[in-house]
Amino acid sequence: NGDRYAKHEFAINLEGGTVRCPAGETTRIHGAVARFEASTCEQCSHRERCTMAKHGRSISIHPQEQLLQKLAAAKATPEGRAELRKRVPVEHGLAHICQRQGRRARYLGVDKNIFDLTRYAVIENLFVADRMERALAA
Repeated sequence: NGDRYAKHEFAINLEGGTVRCPAGETTRIHGAVARFEASTCEQCSHRERCTMAKHGRSISIHPQEQLLQKLAAAKATPEGRAELRKRVPVEHGLAHICQRQGRRARYLGVDKNIFDLTRYAVIENLFVADRMERALAA
């Protein structure tokens, strides 16, 4: 967005199904989008900072928006950041498995694919053990 308002500057109320812009205008969430009318945005004093669109401003609502808001709130505090840092090794491990295995199932049938995933998890654990051993030796 450059120097324009980012999504986090809008007050998203998922329970009420509304979004309030920094200028105080409110609109309803329809599906996965909240749209501010062009007529509202045209007369707004914050327009230059908000949007260049001719049809008003829209805010996309992620299917996991509530979780994203919770994580953003946790990230705002030192305790929350420390708690989120515990997730980093696990998420990196999952990313490495996904990088090696790929995003798609290789075989037909659940059992074979679970076996394949387990195999890649074992390989990742061996790489982690090797890195730890090398770090201790150094």
